[in-house]
Parts: sequence; C-alpha cells; structure tokens
Amino acid sequence: MAMIEMPEAILKLAEIAALGTGKRLTTFVMGFNDLAKEMRAEQDRAIFGPVMTQAAIAARAYGLNILDSVYNDFNDPAGLEAECSEAKKSGFDGKTLIHPAQIETANRVFAPSADEIAAAEAGQLVATAQAIESLAG
Repeated sequence: MAMIEMPEAILKLAEIAALGTGKRLTTFVMGFNDLAKEMRAEQDRAIFGPVMTQAAIAARAYGLNILDSVYNDFNDPAGLEAECSEAKKSGFDGKTLIHPAQIETANRVFAPSADEIAAAEAGQLVATAQAIESLAG
C-alpha cells in the first residue's frame, strides 16, 4: 500500500504505480487532508478532481487498487455518500474511513450491483467451461 499524500507523489504517480508490477504494492490510498496541508490549500475536495482522475489512471495502468481519502465529518452520512459516489464514478475501489458509523454507507455505495455480480459469474462460468474443454481436448 502506498499513501499518496505529498505533492511529489502526485507528480510521480505513474512511477510509484510501476513499482507495483510484480511486487507487493497493491493499492494506492489517497490522503487528501495531508495533501491539502502540504499544498497550503483549503480542505476543499473540489480541488482534487484532477488528482483523483490521474491517480485512478495510474493505478489501473499498473493493476493497482485505489482507495479514496477519508471523509472527516462522520456525523454527515449524506456528505459521505456523495463522496463515496464521486469516488466510485472516478474508478475508485473503496474509501478509507475514520468512524464505524461510516462502514454501512461505504459498503453500500462500493458494493457491486446485481448486474455486475451476474456478469462476473457468467465470465467465471465461461472461463471454467473453456478450461475444462481444453483439458478434455
């Protein structure tokens, strides 16, 4: 796991992701609180849209997972759900959490849909049938 929370890390996302090829690095974890601090910027998620896209692209290019930064206000489930939805739409696999009250929302938003599960199961069935066929033939 690599915490992405410094300006230099953003500038070197692809280089860091490439370190995961054939190694133990499996996941980017975005740290927007620390990144905002290091940038001397306000804690405003809107400034991180381009960074989220760039990080997701680098992660996918090298087969890594990517987790979104924490949502600080654990008393605001609607805000958490909005951030989770934004991250999922941006290609993120999940979200880091700071309070048990956030678990249900994050799990619900990031869980695969029934259609995604059916497609994955169908793909597994086809792969299994092809493997059996190649062994028999």
